[in-house]
Amino acid sequence: MSLKEVVNALSKSAGSRPTLSRYRIPRRWLPDAAEGLAPDAAAAVVEVRPQHYFLQLVESILAQRDRAPRRVAGWSRQAVVYNLLVRHASAFDHDGDGRIGGSATDLTCNSHGVRETGTFLKTLALLPHLQRLGINTLYLLPITAVGRHGRKGELGSPYAIRNPERLEPTLADPLLGELPIDSQFGALVEAAHRLGMRVVLEFVFRTAALDADWIEEHPEWFYWIDAAVPDRHAGMTDPARGFGAPVFTRAELARIYRATTTTGRGSPLTGAALEANLKATGEQMVPPPAMFRSWFSEPPRVVERRENGEVVGRDPARGRELRIPPAFADWPPDDTQPPWTDVTYLRMYQHPRFNYMAYNTIRVYDPELARPENGVDALWKQIRGIVPSYQRRYGIDGVMIDMGHALPAPLAAGILAEARAVDPALAFWEENFSISAESARNGYDAVVGGLIFAAHRRDALRSFVDQLRVPAPVGFFAATENHNTPRAAARAAGVEAGFAAWALALFLPGAIPFVHAGFELEAQEPLNTGLDFTPEEAEHWQRRGLALFERATLPWTAETKLVDRIAAALTLRKLHAPALAAGERPEVKQVTATGRGAIAFRVDG
Repeated sequence: MSLKEVVNALSKSAGSRPTLSRYRIPRRWLPDAAEGLAPDAAAAVVEVRPQHYFLQLVESILAQRDRAPRRVAGWSRQAVVYNLLVRHASAFDHDGDGRIGGSATDLTCNSHGVRETGTFLKTLALLPHLQRLGINTLYLLPITAVGRHGRKGELGSPYAIRNPERLEPTLADPLLGELPIDSQFGALVEAAHRLGMRVVLEFVFRTAALDADWIEEHPEWFYWIDAAVPDRHAGMTDPARGFGAPVFTRAELARIYRATTTTGRGSPLTGAALEANLKATGEQMVPPPAMFRSWFSEPPRVVERRENGEVVGRDPARGRELRIPPAFADWPPDDTQPPWTDVTYLRMYQHPRFNYMAYNTIRVYDPELARPENGVDALWKQIRGIVPSYQRRYGIDGVMIDMGHALPAPLAAGILAEARAVDPALAFWEENFSISAESARNGYDAVVGGLIFAAHRRDALRSFVDQLRVPAPVGFFAATENHNTPRAAARAAGVEAGFAAWALALFLPGAIPFVHAGFELEAQEPLNTGLDFTPEEAEHWQRRGLALFERATLPWTAETKLVDRIAAALTLRKLHAPALAAGERPEVKQVTATGRGAIAFRVDG
C-alpha cells in the first residue's frame, strides 16, 4: 500500500533529518480533527512540524473506514469535480520569504530544500478541504514528464510531454526522501479512494515535447525540417520569414472551407463525411505552398541529442541538418495564434506526398493519407497502451483526452477500447465545447461543453439554458472557468455574478458540477490565456506571468465566503442529483422585467 510507504518514509525522514525550523501551511489545509497543529485558531497561516503534520494526516486517512467508490459504468453523471494543476494548486510559500521556491540549485525548492511548488504529497493534504466542499472527483491536468527544449516560462508547460509514461520529477516531495515518485502518486490515488473520491487524469496523445524521449528510438514518429530555417515569431505573417503555420491565399482558404465544411466555416468534417463532401463539391484538399513543403524531409536514420535537449538529424537525401519543428493551431487554417514553441505534432500517418505539417495532415486528414496502410502502427500501439499502464499501476478512474478531435478516429476508438478492456467502468471525457450525441456515440461519458463561455454573456446563457429543455445527450461540465479562460472572479460582472451562474448551472439536466482550483478562493489570476481573452487581457496577464508555466500559488489565505456558499450549493444539488442525472429538469422561469434579464430555477430543499 502506497500510503503505508508514505508513513514509513515520513517516519524515516523525521528521524534522519533535523526538524525544519519553519514550515507554514494555510489553515485550510488542516484536517478537521487536527490535534496540536494549530495553536492560533484565528490565523490564516499556521506553522507545523512537516513530518508530524503529514504523518497525522495520512494516519487519520488510514484510520477511517475505506469508502472506495464502486466501479460502475456511467459514474460521471454523479461526479462533482475539482480540477487542478498539481504544481500550482498545492504550491505555498512555506518559509514565508515572499516567494515560491527559487533556490540556486532548484527553482521549485526554497533554501532549506523544501519544495514550495506543488507535489503529490501536498495535493494529498488538500483532500480534507475538498471533502468539506463536497467534491467526489479529483481531475488532474497532465502530470507526466515535461520537456526542456523550447520550454515556456521558468518551469515549462505541463502539455509539453517529454514522456507520457513517466511522471514529472518535480512533483515528488523531498520530505519523502528516496520514496519513488510512482509510490508518491499512488499514495494520492489511494488516499482519494479511501475518502470516496475518484481520480481522473488528463492525457496528451496528439503532440509531444520537442525533446521527447521517443525521438532517438523512433525518429519516424516525428516531422523534420531543414535546421537552417528559423521559426517565425508571434506577429510575423510573411511566410518567407521562417517556419510557422502555412499561409494560404484568400482563394485557397475559400476552397479549403468548401472542401472541409458544409457551412463554409466552423468545425471541419472528418472521415466518411469529409469524403462525401469532397465528392459533392468536386473540391480537393489544398496543400500548403511549395516553399513550405520544401523545408520538410523524410526522417533521419541517426539523431543526436544536444546539451539543451534539442534533437538534430541528417537529411537522408540531401545531407542537410534537420530539426523537429514546433507546432501551431490545427484549425482553422488561418488561425492567428502564436506558434506553440514547446511542442510538436506526432506523425500519425506516413506517405511520401504528405511528409509535412498542415491542416490536412494534423487535423482534417486527407483521404489519400488516412488509409489503414499508412497508419504508423508502432506509434498507435504505443499510444493505446498508455492508459492501461496507468490503470494497472495506479487504479485511476477516468481520463480526459486533450485534443482528441485531432486523433485519427480508429486510434481514438482503440484508446477507449483497450482501456475499457481493463476496466469497463473507466470514464472518458472529451475536450469538446459542443454537447452532442456524437460524443456519446464515440464512447465519451462527458464533454467540457460551452458553459464556460455562455455563463458570462446574458443572451448566450439564456440560449444555453433553453437548449436543455430536452435531456443532454452527454454529460457536460457546470463550469464558469477553467485553466484556459479568465477567472470568473476577474470578469467584469464580478464574483457574485460568476457564482450565481455556476450555482444555476448545477441544476441543469446532465450538468456535472465542476470547480476549477481557486474558484472557491475568488482567485483572479488565470493559469493560461488560451480561450475567451481579448488581446489586451491576454497581453496583460502574459506580462505578469502565467501559472501554467511559472512558479505561482493560489490565494489560500484570502478571506472569502465563497467556500461555504459552494459547499451549501453542492449539498442542495446532491438532493436532486439522481433526477438531474436521469435528465429531469427543474421548472425554469425567464425573468425579463428587470431590464437586464435573469434566469431562475425553483429548487426545493
